Parts: sequence; C-alpha cells; structure tokens
Amino acid sequence: MNKTLIIIILIIVAVIVFNGFKLYLQNVKTPQLGHENGHLTAMPNKPNAISSQSMDPTKLVEPLEFKGNIIESREKLKVVIYNLGYVELIEEEEDYLYFIFKSKKLKFKDDVEFYFDQDKQLIHIRSSSRAGYSDMGVNLKRYNLIKEKYEQL
Repeated sequence: MNKTLIIIILIIVAVIVFNGFKLYLQNVKTPQLGHENGHLTAMPNKPNAISSQSMDPTKLVEPLEFKGNIIESREKLKVVIYNLGYVELIEEEEDYLYFIFKSKKLKFKDDVEFYFDQDKQLIHIRSSSRAGYSDMGVNLKRYNLIKEKYEQL
C-alpha cells in the first residue's frame, strides 16, 4: 500500500473514533434539568427535542390536562410511562417527574420531564435526546404515544 492510502485510512479511523467518543460523552453526561418558576429547562439548539413550553414552533407540543387532582394525574401518568418500558424514574416531586428512557438496541438516553402546573391544571413536558443532532422524530412519537395513552385513562 502506498503512504497516501494509509494516511486516508488513518484519517477515516480517527474521524470515526472521534465521533463515536463524542456521541458516547453526549449520551453519558447528565444534562442540567429541572424546573424553575413553572418552566422546564430551555430547549437545546438541536432538533432532537420537544416541549410544551418551547418558543420554537417546530418543537412545540400541547401540554396534557390533569385527570383529577395533581396526585391522581401524576400517578396516571406514571402508569402510562412505565408501560412504555425501557424507562427509569430519576426524580419525583409533587409537581415534577424526571425519567430517562433508553433505546432498546444502542441504549441511547433521552431525558423526559413533566411539570405539573396546579393553577392551570396542565402537565408540561420536555423530552430531549442526549446524543446526536437529530432524533428521527423519536421524542415527538413518544410524546404522541404518551398523550394517546394518558387521554384514554
């Protein structure tokens, strides 16, 4: 093999390793999440997230309505979430739930939060992929499934 071909192969391998490492770091690093004054964390600049509080219309979804009081609504939502599978509850407060979903095959992590607005009787959602740029619509599909199952209760 000539030196040019070896250099090209080494560059390709280096790019693959670098991108794999970058994706790994994005997937394991826990982002700063939570809520403050009734607002969930701001949305990332990437298109791999949705929120009912987004200022970006391409990421905006409707909040869910309470089903009974806050406790009943929170418990019903938890049933829906747990039935989706591949999920872990990370934090629970009276007006807040934070879950991590993991994809079946590659174990990519998505952070999904819910804020329960007692005054407006609404449940706000924020769902964001940790890794990559696009999520291929996964967060929106998950939201639609959660909304459908929750509204059936």
